[in-house]
Amino acid sequence: MSAGSDPSIISNTIRGNKGIGIYCYSNSLSIIINNVIEKNYYSGIYCYSSFPVITNNTIIENKDGINCSWNSSPSLTNNIIANNTKYGISEGSINSDPLPNYNCFFNNDSGDYYDYDTQKIETVEWLNSAGGYTGNIVSNPLFVDSGRNNYSLTPNSPCIDKGLNTVIGIFSTDKNGNSRIFDGDKDGTSTVDIGAYEFQGLSPALLKEVIFVFPNPCRISQSNIITFKKLTPQATIRIFNIAREEIAKIEHNNGTDEERWIMPNSLASGVYLYLITNNQKDTPVKGKIGIIK
Repeated sequence: MSAGSDPSIISNTIRGNKGIGIYCYSNSLSIIINNVIEKNYYSGIYCYSSFPVITNNTIIENKDGINCSWNSSPSLTNNIIANNTKYGISEGSINSDPLPNYNCFFNNDSGDYYDYDTQKIETVEWLNSAGGYTGNIVSNPLFVDSGRNNYSLTPNSPCIDKGLNTVIGIFSTDKNGNSRIFDGDKDGTSTVDIGAYEFQGLSPALLKEVIFVFPNPCRISQSNIITFKKLTPQATIRIFNIAREEIAKIEHNNGTDEERWIMPNSLASGVYLYLITNNQKDTPVKGKIGIIK
């Protein structure tokens, strides 16, 4: 994309190119929003004497995430820049000054930011202080399943509600077409997420669909353990008898999606109730367990 060629590149997956994912050349003012830009051999985005607006993208597993050369000053806001094999952002020549604010950096092999003028690898802390920028974080974005190219955010992602609402180029929907801006952390204030996907919370229907309780019914003579699987982080499981008396409470914080209830030998046969809540304020999940001695 060169001078006079200023396309809007919105909600694409740009993957596996043998060179550059997106090349902005000679005064290009392109708008690049809501894209996943991954696994390109060289830079995810390469800017040569250009000034694109780069907002709410997920830029991962390229060589450089973003390379800026020859007087390039792209606006970089609300992007996830992670797992690139060289730098997250690299100044490729003198007088190139990217403008990074409210981005999430993680695990870029050679460093998060290379400053050509000083010939130094700078930290994100430096960007937010001496660099004069703000809102940038260093943290694992906690994707749903990056191994299967699912870069949606899990409930505990540090990118939820950590972006900038007033940035130029923000879009009303995310890459999946979901509403943006959404109050993902449920604190009463709607703030845009960092990255291509906006966390929408977990609906009651989705919670019921993905939580497994087994064996159910359970024969204590064969096993005294019931497993709850596909739990959200920081869940609480409470077990009640048919009289609604609480007989067990389990705090799930073991770093997995699985928790076990070891039943006491004194437990009588019958129907028991479970209630699962979490710190994301999702609607509680209820169900029944059959116990046979």
